[in-house]
Amino acid sequence: MSADDDTIFDLAMQHNLNEIVRFHNVVRGSLSEHLREHRDDKYARAALTNYDNYLSINTFLMIYSYFEEYLYLLWKKKAKTVKRTRSFSIKGYESVLLEFGVPLTNPSWMYMLKATSVRHCLLHANGRLSFMTHPPEQEIRAIVVQYPEELFIRNEDQLVIAVGFVRRFVDEVRNFRNAIAYQQQGGDAHEINDIGSAAGAGGRTPII
Repeated sequence: MSADDDTIFDLAMQHNLNEIVRFHNVVRGSLSEHLREHRDDKYARAALTNYDNYLSINTFLMIYSYFEEYLYLLWKKKAKTVKRTRSFSIKGYESVLLEFGVPLTNPSWMYMLKATSVRHCLLHANGRLSFMTHPPEQEIRAIVVQYPEELFIRNEDQLVIAVGFVRRFVDEVRNFRNAIAYQQQGGDAHEINDIGSAAGAGGRTPII
């Protein structure tokens, strides 16, 4: 890819992530308004609280899908000669990371592997820990312990994610993309624009 193509690719990926974040923020803002309107209706409040939980889960899954797409396009457009390792998870792209000079000990990548386990539990077991075999239930519980106030276990079996975990996930996705850009640009990455304020043209839209 040419330098111009690289810039367009990075800006497009930045825009797509920001759009998911904006979707979350708009819906969450609407739910907050409804909660205020129905503050004296415990049944409505219970339903709206559930919707807020659903929003965190679905936003997390949307961002994870976005990250998978990013890894695939990164490989296909910029490292197509690199052979991916055999894996049904994002670990299959570890050879691509190494090609870009990003170590497998990169903190953001290590976080993504934990997020992958969370994603598997939510997507394939509807959050039920007792249904998990790959990864095992014990692994999910260990991850929950690492992120208090962000991950919870309800009724001893149901995995619940709070908005704080989604916020952290967005930040780690952006940090990872910046790490890739940094390696590509020799320390002068245009992707660093992603760190700007939400009001800027290339700004980073925050999760509310």
